[in-house]
Order: sequence, then structure tokens, then C-alpha cells
Amino acid sequence: MKKGFTIIELIIVISIISLLAAITLPRYTDATSEAKVANVRSNLANLRTAIEMYNVKNESYPELKDKEDNLEDFSEFYSKSKLPETPPHENLTENNTIYEKRTDAGGWLYLKEKGELYANLSNGIYTGDTVNEIWDGEPTSPVDPTKEYAVNPGFEVSGLNISTWRSVDANLIEGWETTYPDNRIELWKSGFQGVEAVDGDYFVELNGNGPSTIYQEIETIPGTTLTWSISHRGRSGEDIAEIYIGSGENRVVLETMKDGNSQWGTYTGTYVVPEGQTSTKISIAAVSSVGGSSVGNFIDNFSVKASN
Repeated sequence: MKKGFTIIELIIVISIISLLAAITLPRYTDATSEAKVANVRSNLANLRTAIEMYNVKNESYPELKDKEDNLEDFSEFYSKSKLPETPPHENLTENNTIYEKRTDAGGWLYLKEKGELYANLSNGIYTGDTVNEIWDGEPTSPVDPTKEYAVNPGFEVSGLNISTWRSVDANLIEGWETTYPDNRIELWKSGFQGVEAVDGDYFVELNGNGPSTIYQEIETIPGTTLTWSISHRGRSGEDIAEIYIGSGENRVVLETMKDGNSQWGTYTGTYVVPEGQTSTKISIAAVSSVGGSSVGNFIDNFSVKASN
């Protein structure tokens, strides 16, 4: 009579199989991901070379589309009749669509004016690494001109019932920081003492606790043009404040704002992000105030947008 497996023996066998699966499956997954990335990079290299060769001969970059038999004028430099497809992943099918703006749909991002081609894949779509890891270089464009880069332009807060004014911890005002030692920013409610906010329910008094500087650090793409705007108003007379980028020797004053207490002044300008500068610090500082060191310099409606 044959003896069957005992429960303990079955448990041991199942445990061994589970352990082997736990060891081999991640390696298989990693190898698959690496193969997909290698495929994307290989196609990118071949296409970029062909695009540059086309440009040398024709003094312009080729039209690239995502349908079959659309690369006839490109065939001298690229042997295939259509663009390769980026590999499938999760809910993405194979895709060789050409896009003019970055999405996470797969396919290719092609900036014809500059002849730049990128894999149109979002952060970590294959490897979990950074966008640069997949894109093989961050594109210099396109930039969404409607995107607001400033966080909380109108100094809005939630959960605080402010009917007049209040000095609050800067951590409660999303996006904003201050150089003042107690880390507090003075908020005024719109309409208090007859001063209406330009945007939303609140605005800031820079000299609320003394001459202070408030600032934000925003992520930027080198070479893009930032268009900024801001509203400033005096409290007891003509107050003066500055908006600037950087600090110390690298400080660049964008505007010196001088306004009385009868209405808001609106200021706007542009700033080109230098090469290598992926983070840009924009500061707003009190310079002088008619009412004294702890009175004056209202600020509201700060905005930063970008263009190519």
C-alpha cells in the first residue's frame, strides 16, 4: 500500500515553492522592465539619429505621424514605414502615436521646431525611477502656459475664522514661508478697515510683525520664461516693497513696488530661468513703510506662469 503525503510534508513543499516564487518573480519582473526600457532607448537613439540626418540634408525637421506609410520622405534615413510602438504596460496598449504635449499615454512626444523626440511616458511607468530615467533627458518644452506655478497665490487658509486680522504660523498658509524669526505671517480679512482683497478672502501685511520677507521655491525648467504678477498696496501712505529672485550675490530684483493706500498697484514682468536652475526662489520683501516697522505693505494675488 502506497503511503500518501502527510499534512506537514505538504506544508513544507508549498512553503518551498512559495519561497522560490518570491525569489524568481521579482528578478523576472526586473528583467522585463529593463528590456522594455532598453527597447525604448534603442528606438529613441535610432530615431534621433535619423531626424538629425534629415535636418542636415533638408535644413528642416521631418513631419512625423503615427499612421502606416507616413514616413516616405523620411525613409532615406529611417528604414521603417511607421514609427515603433512603445511597449505595453498595465492599462497602456502598444502605442506609436505622436503627441505635441506630454501625456502618460505612451507613444512619442515630438517637438518639430527643435527636432526633439522623447518617449511619452510618465514618471516611473516602467522602472519606478525618475522621468529623466525614461525620457533620457528632460524636454525643454512644451510648457503649459495655463499652469499656475505659484502655490496659493491669494494666501488662502482653511479652518481659521478670521474676521479682522491675525498673525498666524506660516505653516498654516500653504506654499508660503517667511524669514521672520517667529515664523509668523499677518493675514488680513478682505474688507477689514475698508481694504478689499484682490483675490480670495485674505491678503498679507508684510510689516505685520516687523519688516519681513515671504517667499516660495518653485520647480522650474531651464530656458523657460517665467511671467510673474503681484498686487501691492500701502497702508498708511506710500509703502515700498521688492520682489526678487535668489539671494546674496545672486539676487536679481524683479521690481521695486511703491504704492499709496488708496488702491492696489499691479506689477508684472518676466524672468528667463538660467541653465541648470531647476528650482527658483522668489521672495517679496518689505523695504520701507510710512506707518512704521510693524505697519504696512499689503501683498496679494501673486502669480507665476511659464512660456517657451
